[in-house]
Amino acid sequence: TPKYMQPRRCKDSVVFQSKQRAAISNPSTVIVVEDMASTIRVGEGCTTVSLLGTKASTTQINYSSKFDKVITWFDNDKAGKRGSAAIRQSCGLLTDVANIVTEHDPKFYSKQQIQEILCTSNKI
Repeated sequence: TPKYMQPRRCKDSVVFQSKQRAAISNPSTVIVVEDMASTIRVGEGCTTVSLLGTKASTTQINYSSKFDKVITWFDNDKAGKRGSAAIRQSCGLLTDVANIVTEHDPKFYSKQQIQEILCTSNKI
């Protein structure tokens, strides 16, 4: 069963972004997450984009590479680790790339917990 029901369109050209409402991070930093719910949750304090999965398209890589820093925050599973490594490889020559690893998906953390994770990760 699919996780999300949405109109059929080519994911390659889609960048779902949530612009920060409160400044936790530098506006030239983007957090890349897997799903829309995590984008909305993390996006309360940081510019955040969702890949709608762990595989980034060329359009999504090009968009993310425009930021000074790209931070991936995917699930801590095999697909998430592969996705983070692929983004590091694709964006690493163009911008600084870091990775946040947590026990749970970002959408399951409270706003305060997300702030603490971002601030204590020393990546922001």
